[in-house]
Amino acid sequence: MLVQAKRLKKDREQWTIDFGYKSGKQWEGLHATADVLNVAPSYALYLGSPDYRKPVECGAKDHPSDFEQCDRCIRKSVSFYPSVLAADSVGAEPRVAYRESIPLESIADPQADTETPRTQKWTYGLTPELKEFLTTEAAGVPQAVAKQLVSKARERRSWQFDLMEKNLTDQISEDFVFESLPPDQGHLSAPYFIQILRGLRRTPPGYVLNVLNGDSPAGLDTTAFGRISSRPG
Repeated sequence: MLVQAKRLKKDREQWTIDFGYKSGKQWEGLHATADVLNVAPSYALYLGSPDYRKPVECGAKDHPSDFEQCDRCIRKSVSFYPSVLAADSVGAEPRVAYRESIPLESIADPQADTETPRTQKWTYGLTPELKEFLTTEAAGVPQAVAKQLVSKARERRSWQFDLMEKNLTDQISEDFVFESLPPDQGHLSAPYFIQILRGLRRTPPGYVLNVLNGDSPAGLDTTAFGRISSRPG
């Protein structure tokens, strides 16, 4: 993944997560760079303590009145959220992003059941291989993370009524886990299967191997890069 950090800001009971920073240019830069690197763009949300976040609940059933007693709220202090959802008017709403974000401590769980009753009915464009990926225990940490992120997009997509198809060719080579991915997009900002699952590979991409060997990342159009930092920003 390529990760952009975002911090929850709170003024009295008003929440803000600035997904539209710099009039959307930061989001565009995140996605443009992720397109060049051929990985999944995502947000890491820094959300503070459960007490700071109340009275908005995390979506757990029978939520306790004491937020410090909710395990999911405790784990949500750092959470991940697919950036493909943040361009959607609903997905950019801070309370929705908080509720649907995935706690960092949970995102790599290979046994996580990510398919809801709604998404189980949403099988448009799924190959048998992709169905198996979505409905069985993940084979490892990268697959577990990708599975949880793409399932969030599937959940949102299942609520959309219009099917919007584009003639997209996803130039996926043989080192990718999935050789073919459906171009379903709907009202989301990008074809979510392609954008999220393109980061799953059997071997590292060539530009990574170049860097590991001490060479320059040949073949990358670095003019599309914004500032990439190893620290949250």
